[in-house]
Amino acid sequence: MARHFLEVHIAPNVAFAAVHYGGFDAVWRLAMRSSVYLDDVREIELLRLGQTNRWLSKTEAAALIRTAEEATRAPHLVDFIRLWLNTGTRRGEMLGLEWRRVDLARGLIYFEGRHQKNGKAGSVPLNREARAALIRRASFRAQYCPGSPWVVCDKEGSRIASVKKGFALAVRKAGIEDVHDLRRTCGSWLVQAGRPIHEVSALLRHSDIRVTDKVYTHLAPDNLRVAVQVLEETRAHSGHMDRFQDAQNE
Repeated sequence: MARHFLEVHIAPNVAFAAVHYGGFDAVWRLAMRSSVYLDDVREIELLRLGQTNRWLSKTEAAALIRTAEEATRAPHLVDFIRLWLNTGTRRGEMLGLEWRRVDLARGLIYFEGRHQKNGKAGSVPLNREARAALIRRASFRAQYCPGSPWVVCDKEGSRIASVKKGFALAVRKAGIEDVHDLRRTCGSWLVQAGRPIHEVSALLRHSDIRVTDKVYTHLAPDNLRVAVQVLEETRAHSGHMDRFQDAQNE
């Protein structure tokens, strides 16, 4: 049986919880016993014990995309996966995305306060891969349902309510285990590429940078290596200056 525990962190004007869980019902009961009212919690990070560090390698991601391309009964899935990997948006945010909040000219997706956990309006930039996925969605819309307001929709223009089953099937066919979300992969790739934690936090729109720090900092050991190399450079510079000073005194 999975163990459960609830961590509640308080920051100025923000309360968020990192919930380690085996099932949401268990989390809810635990929260009630702990007198934590989830309606008052601004940010909830759900982390499954034993899977907190699971993210896809580039090879696994490529295999997942190839598998999704073969899902002819779910033509939206491959574009959804590409957007997920390249924007770090939440699953529900993508499913609820409307075309009026997509600006291909400026390369941005806009979120109103009601769309975000932190209640603040914001935007997410689009790289070439994400923009290409949106253009494919736009072509699908033009062909089948030009009046639909939804980015992720079916041929009738109705919003796709869930990608859970299709995603799980693609993951299984790609031979990947223990992956239920690609937001973690996006953040992990950014940190491993050397992007600062505060940039990753801003892109993922975490309400508190400590959430980002807790989840991703361990993936940036090279940054620490660079930091300690500065000590060697400082020591070498100091030694050079000492020798220069000695020479001046001779």
